Amino acid sequence: MISNSTLVSDFPPLPAYSLRPLPRLVSLISDEHLLLVLPTTVYWIVGLFFHWISTNGYWAQYAIHTPAEFLKRNRVSPADAVKNVLTQQLLQIGFGAFFSLGSEDPLFGKEEYDIAKWARSIRLAQRILPGLLSVMGINSGALAERIAPSHPMLAGALAGGYYPALTQTVSSGAGMRMVAPAFAHWELSLAAAIYYYGVPALRFGVAMVWNDSWQYFWHRFFHQNKWFYNHVHKFHHRVYVPYCFAALYNHPVETVIVDVIGASLGFMLSGLTTRQAMWFLVLSQLKSLDDHCGYALPFDPFRYVTALDTHFHDVHHQNWGMKTNFAQVYFRFWDDVLNTAWKGETDEKYERGRAAAQRLVDMSREPDSSKHNGSIEADDGRNLKRQQVDKE
Repeated sequence: MISNSTLVSDFPPLPAYSLRPLPRLVSLISDEHLLLVLPTTVYWIVGLFFHWISTNGYWAQYAIHTPAEFLKRNRVSPADAVKNVLTQQLLQIGFGAFFSLGSEDPLFGKEEYDIAKWARSIRLAQRILPGLLSVMGINSGALAERIAPSHPMLAGALAGGYYPALTQTVSSGAGMRMVAPAFAHWELSLAAAIYYYGVPALRFGVAMVWNDSWQYFWHRFFHQNKWFYNHVHKFHHRVYVPYCFAALYNHPVETVIVDVIGASLGFMLSGLTTRQAMWFLVLSQLKSLDDHCGYALPFDPFRYVTALDTHFHDVHHQNWGMKTNFAQVYFRFWDDVLNTAWKGETDEKYERGRAAAQRLVDMSREPDSSKHNGSIEADDGRNLKRQQVDKE
């Protein structure tokens, strides 16, 4: 027999839920494995696109460096850069696969329950409204009574989250039908917005702040410690003229410390889900590629979101700016706070670098060019003393 009863509770009951495996984004590969290969795939698609742009001379008006600088200043060939980057990516994928051993497939089915929990928190937060308004000299109870006929939901919120007209009938495990409080539509809508947008945004924000902080202080340490610079970070600075697919040209030790450990800790601290971590890594790859692409594009979307753009990081790759602009990925906050951002002019320095590189190219075309086979650092003694910088 089914009987009726009234559930004695100020809060609406939480719905039941049943967990089941989350369908894969790509049927042939699990989300865990897609997390490992998607950022690498995006890296090479974008990297090769910019290589095609550079090879064909497109967007030359936005290029920070000239072909002569690319030819004479870099200390590593594109082929060696590709080999190194592939090694770093295999290292990242290997560590990621190891960390994912034994992990279970993601589940879903709890969404309505979690939204209801947020709605309960919203209902509970309304309990403090009468007290806050009384401090301001407002009688929330009297105000709620006056506006109840025309604005019942607002009146319920002012009364401390009491909505006597909002009820629902629920079934208990014993087969009894009970009348219970119900959530207001606005409470569920706000709870859903928090669940689907607010919580992921907060997780992304925490991951971004952690990632930027981790990379800034390690990056700065690599430059301040002579041993680490000469034996580890100097690898990355063999690329004086950055180009897209050499963005991850690093020493394996730096890859493990900065990328593998840093990202893993960031995911744990932020609580990113597998899919959220996937898109976070893709976004991070796109930003790193943008920083190293070598083009100050006016239509670059990152320029309008963060002050850390391609030109900012390119300054750090020049030997006159190598002790500044340590910030990486998203924000330049730490450079500004700790006074490590470049503050001088750059146009004249860039122009001297372009002119010196062009002189070396012109000299190499002369009949007796063997004695001119030097580098731009040797050619322009005013500001490009590479050996001194490498020892710092």
